[in-house]
Amino acid sequence: MFNLVKTRIRHQMLFVAFLPIKFELPCMVSVGRFKAVCDDYIRKNNKNDIWIKRSPIGPDIKFVRHSDYTPHGMLRRSIFYRQVLKPVNGEYGASITAWHGTNWLATFTVMKNLAQGDFTDEEMQMLAGWQVHFEAVARRLACAKEDRLDDQSLATFIWDLPTSVLILDWDLALRHHNAAALELCNVWRQGLTAFSKKSSHRTPRIPNEILNAIPSLKPQIEAAKLARPGPLKRVEFQTFHHPAIEGLSAKIYFIPSKTLSLSRGQFLIQFNYQKSSASSPGVSTDLSTLSRRERKVAAEAARGLTNNEIGKVLRRSPGTVKLQLSQVFKKLNLKSRVELAALMAATLAPKGRFSSSSNKVVDVLD
Repeated sequence: MFNLVKTRIRHQMLFVAFLPIKFELPCMVSVGRFKAVCDDYIRKNNKNDIWIKRSPIGPDIKFVRHSDYTPHGMLRRSIFYRQVLKPVNGEYGASITAWHGTNWLATFTVMKNLAQGDFTDEEMQMLAGWQVHFEAVARRLACAKEDRLDDQSLATFIWDLPTSVLILDWDLALRHHNAAALELCNVWRQGLTAFSKKSSHRTPRIPNEILNAIPSLKPQIEAAKLARPGPLKRVEFQTFHHPAIEGLSAKIYFIPSKTLSLSRGQFLIQFNYQKSSASSPGVSTDLSTLSRRERKVAAEAARGLTNNEIGKVLRRSPGTVKLQLSQVFKKLNLKSRVELAALMAATLAPKGRFSSSSNKVVDVLD
């Protein structure tokens, strides 16, 4: 866009501003020495921008010649002129904007000096024709940035959970998973013997009955959004119980986009396995058999931490953590961290903590 405008319109400076904080992209300036001025303008949230205050630019009016709404004499008396335009020798301006619905994404402003004069009708027609392309580029940048932010937040979120989880995008492609999810997917398909087997798959094979249920939830999500536009909450939709393995269940959640609401959100599948002491008499639920140091290691392991991470938290070597964790498994007759997390949750959590299930949208909107 910069090169296109440079060759077609006489100008003093080109300036692209992105919405601060939400967009998290730096401004772009055609003349490097003026970037500090423009960065300061963005940091102050355009609060002294008389062009923005007087121009009718918005979702329905996406390009404007600022002199049509701000007389030159008024502009020169403004703080905006003294702080932004005068240092860059700017006198006239025209802007095109990019929007997604009512969300402002970015503004492309062309500035001219006094000798170059104001924008002609022909130049405004060119800017109007370029606005569509500018908006398409801004939306792609916003979506890419939002995807990266979602990936970072979800990756952190998923590894902090004590239970196994998978993240699917709107089109049901696998985005994130942890080792516990891989293990419980195998157990769901192959039975409890999978706990003692090493899987040859590096990615989870999601049970079909769970995966096939998600498309039927999409119309509910879209209908809720259309009914009352606004930010969505994380929502639990449905709980599945394994038909043959008592205590093994999976919940489907919808996680909306958290930044610009351009993407349609993602789905979280959370597995839980609560081993019943009645059906599995070999398992000890008496945590008092563990020493104080072993209980601390067990608690951190149940949260999903690795041996190295447990060592840093408890200030022990990874070797010591590994030895103490093996003693925990031996005393409680457990074979995996998933079983340990399930046992800790069943023993320590309030009664009924994992018993809820829902087949309807609940608390969808703020």
